[in-house]
Amino acid sequence: MNKKYMSLSKKKWEANKWNVYAVLMYFPILIGILPFAELRADNSFQLQLTLMEKSAAKGCILEQGGEKKLIYAKSIPLWSNQFANVFCRSLNDKTVIKSIPTNLQSIDHVIPFQEQAMVIGKTDSLILMSISPKATVEMTENLTALGFTSEPTQAVVNGDILAIKQKNRSLLFNKEGKIIAQCAELLWFGTLGEQSAYIHREGNRTEYVAVADNIRWRLPNFQYYCVQKSTNGDNLFLMTNFGSTYIHLVVFSDSGTMKSMRQIESKMVVSPIHQQSDGIPIWISKHKNSLFVSVFLRETQQISAQEYHTNFEQTDEVSLFCFDDKKNIFLHDNFVTIIDIDNFGTHTLPLRGMPDVTWTDKTLIINDSENMWVFEVTHNPYWFYYEIVNNHSEKVILFFAVIILISVLVTATKNRKIMNILLDKNSAIGIIIVGKKGQIKEVNAKAEELLTQNTKGKYFVEIMNNLSDEFSETAEKILKERRGGSGVYPMHFGADIREYSIEWIPVMSWMGTMQLMVVRINDLTNALERRRLMDWAHLAHDMQTNLSVIRLNAESLPNDNEEYNRQKVKILNQATILLRRVRDIMTIARNKTTEFQKISSEEICRRVIDELDTSSLYSITVKTNIQSTFFDADPERIIRAIMNAAQNGIKAMAGTEGILTITTFANQESVCFTISDTGVGMDEETKKNMFVPFFTTSRRGGGSGIGSMVIQKTMNDHNGKITIDSQIGEGTTITFIFPKKQSQGVKI
Repeated sequence: MNKKYMSLSKKKWEANKWNVYAVLMYFPILIGILPFAELRADNSFQLQLTLMEKSAAKGCILEQGGEKKLIYAKSIPLWSNQFANVFCRSLNDKTVIKSIPTNLQSIDHVIPFQEQAMVIGKTDSLILMSISPKATVEMTENLTALGFTSEPTQAVVNGDILAIKQKNRSLLFNKEGKIIAQCAELLWFGTLGEQSAYIHREGNRTEYVAVADNIRWRLPNFQYYCVQKSTNGDNLFLMTNFGSTYIHLVVFSDSGTMKSMRQIESKMVVSPIHQQSDGIPIWISKHKNSLFVSVFLRETQQISAQEYHTNFEQTDEVSLFCFDDKKNIFLHDNFVTIIDIDNFGTHTLPLRGMPDVTWTDKTLIINDSENMWVFEVTHNPYWFYYEIVNNHSEKVILFFAVIILISVLVTATKNRKIMNILLDKNSAIGIIIVGKKGQIKEVNAKAEELLTQNTKGKYFVEIMNNLSDEFSETAEKILKERRGGSGVYPMHFGADIREYSIEWIPVMSWMGTMQLMVVRINDLTNALERRRLMDWAHLAHDMQTNLSVIRLNAESLPNDNEEYNRQKVKILNQATILLRRVRDIMTIARNKTTEFQKISSEEICRRVIDELDTSSLYSITVKTNIQSTFFDADPERIIRAIMNAAQNGIKAMAGTEGILTITTFANQESVCFTISDTGVGMDEETKKNMFVPFFTTSRRGGGSGIGSMVIQKTMNDHNGKITIDSQIGEGTTITFIFPKKQSQGVKI
């Protein structure tokens, strides 16, 4: 393997039946056997290129009726009076099916476009010809008459559009072979929505042009461009320069209004931005001496980069080609790197000039200025073994012998420690013994107490699915990967959520296979709650002291100056907001009896509206639909809960125009309050975690999750229920349901 370009595989190898220890034991045997197998050992990559033929020609592949045909042509020496012919033959059979005479002496390009082969060549003029799969000439275009010169041309296909480019002249053809646009310097072209479009530059002016509607938008001047539709229908423009470490993202509406512009940090860009068959922008980037394939994810509007080569010292532009089924090729320093989804390979090729590349199924054709190279692309299932055999065989046996010895000692020590734990019958920690097929073999009394059920004989994953959505995926993973680990997870017992410390330890056999999985569980809920309550009590005490000082100083400000009055109002408003936060914290932290009294739902709503922070409403309209009904409640707690829901609704509308609706209604048994907003809404994951302790979607904006805990504690203390109805982009409705009558017992 060439050490200058060392492959870095990103795929994880998973052992389904054997543990890592067992593989380590048998790997040296495989290393010893492979050199004697009749396999090609000169390729240490996942994909390998096998040269099928090489000739002094230009060609491409067309497919007709399931048969692949090679369309190719050879240039004629200048001193000859003859003209070049275009030949058509089966890909695997070198017998020529048909020869098509032309009036061309030199052939510049033969590239596939839709179901035709486009031939560009010269006589006295620069000519474009279209060859059908039936080997007939369908179209001839004199490019010289359209302004082209004898300079080298470049032919590029993007979807249903063909571009013929020179330095200061470009033509765009549709799939029918008709010219749809002419421009000077072509920077990007493609299909946006259902319309053909391109970006070009004349002088110092760069424009985006939609062909059918002749819409023109002025753009900033950059070297590379790419355009695609966002998930909500906006037009995303990616712009950058060679060597830049930023991608500039500009968002336009269909009307041409610029909605936003921002920079996204990237590794150093070393190629133009192209688009894969699914429209995803892709380019080559470099960091230090490593080469990366970078893609722009329009859903998250972030950049994802995957490393393919190290020791990459070239500073010139890298050529990139994209094909269907996420097949990509980039060329650099006489190296051809092919990528098929997650598999790749590198091949050395003495290329001359800018090549034309065609990749159809398993056949790759590369045309440089002198030769046509036809390769077969195949998957090499033994690449990893050859990597070791070719480069590390002299050390591998000794290395694995040491690893095996260490593994046996580590396994014996770990098993001895585990057995000591199992023999401790008086342990205060719950212990579950899980078999290698996932069935629970044994549990101790503490485990049954913590899980509130007899789990022996049941499947571990099913038990965890019923108790903890957060741990259920981990439960499947630990049985599959058979590795140890630990974590703290919430478990749901009806309306009660408790936090458990869970540790899992595999018990291995001497062969390296897992025999048992020991799971240790411990209820941390009370300890965590005590710590949190103590912290909140100290915080609330300090905040109350500070608020007293703030209010005292604000009230002492003189009233005879308008400017002082405005400052005084601002200070008092901020003190009120902080006081609400203190009340929220005290609602959670204090151990206080719920004090029920008769109160009307109208009074509750009025006090909520009076306490709303009007400075945060901006252009939000507050609407009410109130039906007055008396019921048993602790008004202070209910007001705090509804206030938190209302403030969350205001935040969800993010200062834009919106409507916050507060509604009350009742039936014979219950009183209901609904808080509705027209904000961004919640996805299923957010709704599921809404009342997980300390969960918040606005952590960066100062959110703490206390508001949701206030709501949950209030509902529990009032024997109430809460429902959430939310859709992304449509808003959220939260409904509080309280019983009209409460028991006379004391609630803590």
